[in-house]
Amino acid sequence: MYRSAVEGPSPPSDAQRELSELRARAYGPGPGIADDPAALARLRELEGTSDASADARAGGRADDAVADLEPVPAPSLPVPETVAAPDTPWRSLWRRATATRARRAAWGLACVVVVGSAVTVALLLMTVRPHPDATLQPTDASPNDAVIRMVASTAGEWEADVSTLRAYEPYLGMDLWYATNAWGSRCLFALQVARTIISEAHCAPAEAELFIDVSSWGDDFDQLPVDGVARIVMRDDELDVFVYDVPGAD
Repeated sequence: MYRSAVEGPSPPSDAQRELSELRARAYGPGPGIADDPAALARLRELEGTSDASADARAGGRADDAVADLEPVPAPSLPVPETVAAPDTPWRSLWRRATATRARRAAWGLACVVVVGSAVTVALLLMTVRPHPDATLQPTDASPNDAVIRMVASTAGEWEADVSTLRAYEPYLGMDLWYATNAWGSRCLFALQVARTIISEAHCAPAEAELFIDVSSWGDDFDQLPVDGVARIVMRDDELDVFVYDVPGAD
């Protein structure tokens, strides 16, 4: 049987047909295979067995397709600038008031004056005494025998020197006498001479405040206008009397 020397092309194998289809998708018009990773991998596998030129052409296009699949980095966002606190009238006033060295010095001086004034007022309030109910002055009266005997009777406790006795104005019929003792302390005596009663007596060092409290209950003193206590305080050369109402204390 006669057979032609020229034979037609062999029918393409399945791999060749698959390669042709994938190449048509990769290199031809249309959406391509950039969105089909499996098809793209198969194309590269099949082209690995073809000639070097075809592999070079398909490889370049395939790499481009892979690059299309790589995620695009997100654009860098600008760093927001720090928002300054809104300016207030007080902030503006303070900046203007302290803008120069002279103004700052003036503010410092004003602060010192204010603080100094506050301290002065506080000290004055601490030193201001309440107004006394009575102020008794010293007199020229000399102690009689009854006064001397009553003061001398306290010698065991106060050791008052009767030669130093000095009289003050009486208070509501109560006789008030001042003396010093053997230790240089000052002493006050509140005497009800007619009743031979020493309502109160007390001595204190020269540096301490000297006062006595005479109450309206018991045998102390029954002439107070209120039911309470009369505190008699020595102030320089005077006696200040402060009456405190203490209802129901007896």
